[in-house]
Amino acid sequence: MNTKEAFTKLSDITKKKCETCVVPEKDKQYRCCDRMFCEMVRDNFPDDVSYPWKDSHKVPFMGDSGCVVSPEHRPLCSAFVCNSQLKDRKFRREYERLCEKAKISSVSGSLKRFLEAASKGI
Repeated sequence: MNTKEAFTKLSDITKKKCETCVVPEKDKQYRCCDRMFCEMVRDNFPDDVSYPWKDSHKVPFMGDSGCVVSPEHRPLCSAFVCNSQLKDRKFRREYERLCEKAKISSVSGSLKRFLEAASKGI
């Protein structure tokens, strides 16, 4: 499995978990997406990568059917899952395996440091 495949699978399994989440104060799809995350992701794109930015939207990379950015270009979002979802042992094993595969990617700079710090809190 290459890095791109690992990020795609990681994004798929975290999205499925997010779809089952009920956050009382936020009753919308993609409830944990935020403009701040889009900005962090955009700031860490490789030089030859760009995606359409909808400045007027609360979540600028959100399209009609989800994020328009490929999973390997949004590692923060692809790997995000609530701690409560990690209680599922089978899911957690698969999640951790895919995170390990994805960490060999070219995640750079502050985003890499952010991901490393976030993984310590899991």
